[in-house]
Amino acid sequence: MMFHRCVRKIGLGKIIVLLVIAIIALQILHFYSLTYMNSKESDPGEKRQHERVPTKLSSSSRKIIQRLQHSHLMDSSGSYYLIRNLLSPESDISRSDQVNDHSSVTLVTQCSANHLDDLVDLTERWDAAISISVFTYDSDFPFAIKAILYSYKCFNKIRSKVYLNMIYPIGRPPSISDIEQISLDEINCEVPFKNLRTTNKDNYDVSGIEYPHNILRNFAIKGGNTPYVFVVDIDMIPSSNLLQEFQAFIKRRKQSLDMRSSNDHKVAFVVPSYEVRESIKIPETKEILLTEIKSGNVRPFYAEACERCQKQTVYSEWEKLVDVKFLDVGYSVDWKDPWEPFFITDRELPLYDERFKQYGFNRISQVCEMHIAGYRFDVLNNAFLVHKGFKFAGKFHKGKEEELNKNRILFRSFKEELKSRYPDSTRRCY
Repeated sequence: MMFHRCVRKIGLGKIIVLLVIAIIALQILHFYSLTYMNSKESDPGEKRQHERVPTKLSSSSRKIIQRLQHSHLMDSSGSYYLIRNLLSPESDISRSDQVNDHSSVTLVTQCSANHLDDLVDLTERWDAAISISVFTYDSDFPFAIKAILYSYKCFNKIRSKVYLNMIYPIGRPPSISDIEQISLDEINCEVPFKNLRTTNKDNYDVSGIEYPHNILRNFAIKGGNTPYVFVVDIDMIPSSNLLQEFQAFIKRRKQSLDMRSSNDHKVAFVVPSYEVRESIKIPETKEILLTEIKSGNVRPFYAEACERCQKQTVYSEWEKLVDVKFLDVGYSVDWKDPWEPFFITDRELPLYDERFKQYGFNRISQVCEMHIAGYRFDVLNNAFLVHKGFKFAGKFHKGKEEELNKNRILFRSFKEELKSRYPDSTRRCY
């Protein structure tokens, strides 16, 4: 009754006008509220605790921030966060071609950020996709992200070939502020990589953190889409034109009767590994390598640190294979403990056991499983790997022996597990 009296007294027309004015006023107030909020978000002095992305970042920096904030996977133990393709090549066209090429190979490697500069030499020798996992943690992250951005901004071959993944402990994540401060624009390519370093600690020498080689390797392997993978250490360089020669070799094999064998995919093509004095240029061809061996500048990998770990390669036999100029199988060898060769094989290989961390048995356990699973080890005649610098027995970190003993016990258990995993295999790891 009261409402009707008010309507008669004021008039219906006036009420409609007042409502229209009120709606317009509310819209104006809403507009200014949004403008104020946007200005606060773009204010560099204002901080948010979650997902602020600075407006003046390049697309690469934006992508990194978004992936660090939203793209986490977790390893099987629940101890590490994994981020796939934190950065990837500017174009995936070349990768599509490689997927369709049944002879193409992805080079797989892993490292901590202080070894990322080795990626430069690797991309000079490997003209195809490289999948790398980089390990970091809270206090190392500012340097790690700077090293990653430096590598991508300053080296075209890294920018065009490398798929970079990141892994860090769940208990030691990068801080929100460190993630929000990522900027490609601040990278100066005139500054040498060594000047970026904030720590000289080795992979194994970080208190409270175990270096997870095999988690890193597996994640990088899974990031490759090519039929073959070549797992190497970051500081090892392949012989010149190895990729092209291997592809031609595989195409010849596919045309031969050998490829009709159902087990032919279970082959590891062993690439003999050497180490070279840091004072000389990395050999490009087998001819140059053999000359440097005679000069004492090159020797078999781990010649001093663990000679029997590579003895099964039979280096003396390989060095005699000089008559055949194209890449081919030189000879086959049986696997024996503790041989841990480097090799190219199909991407369906048994993955690395992720329980092995720090020093010892992280590679040999995987090769041991390949042996039990029925793989054959064929040594390639003209291909080789070179480690930069000689390895010396007394130059390892102080916790090496303790870690070695711990992983030795794990390796014994691992070998027993393989008997159950491959009940029909007559092979053993000794």
